[in-house]
Amino acid sequence: MSDQDNDMTEETETVESATGEIPVTTPADDWKDQYLRLAAEFDNFRKRTAREYGDLVRNAERALIGDLTEAYDDLVRALSADHKGESVEQFAQGVEQIKAKFWRSLEKRGLERLDTVGGKFDPEEHEALARMPSDDHKEGIVVQEIAPGYKLGGKILRHAKVVVSAGKSE
Repeated sequence: MSDQDNDMTEETETVESATGEIPVTTPADDWKDQYLRLAAEFDNFRKRTAREYGDLVRNAERALIGDLTEAYDDLVRALSADHKGESVEQFAQGVEQIKAKFWRSLEKRGLERLDTVGGKFDPEEHEALARMPSDDHKEGIVVQEIAPGYKLGGKILRHAKVVVSAGKSE
């Protein structure tokens, strides 16, 4: 008899038969067995789900970093190239193209820039750094953006840093 069978016979009653002892299971034994199996299945499910989630995050990071390294490589090439005979405007145009490529990589993954200037101040989206009088704007209107704010997946990633109108100066 194995150790497992020994454990089983200790927990259950046995019945003598002509061929030997036969363990008799009780309903409590059946429930315990089902419970242990279910607990093991749930533990395996939890581990598998955690592993799959980790793989998903790593794949998303890998794709984003792949796109960003392309833009980075373009920037390195632009800065290390010989620009003799090239106008500042041509160089600036090349850098603008790299900036646009970089933004497309971020936008493709759901990044949105918050609209600020001219809109009503919203503490959910904006961080007011200052208030200033304005003859052109009513009180509570954003008149200047110091740093842009961003949304990702419908949630604020970074609040926009803004200057808010205090109304007409006196």
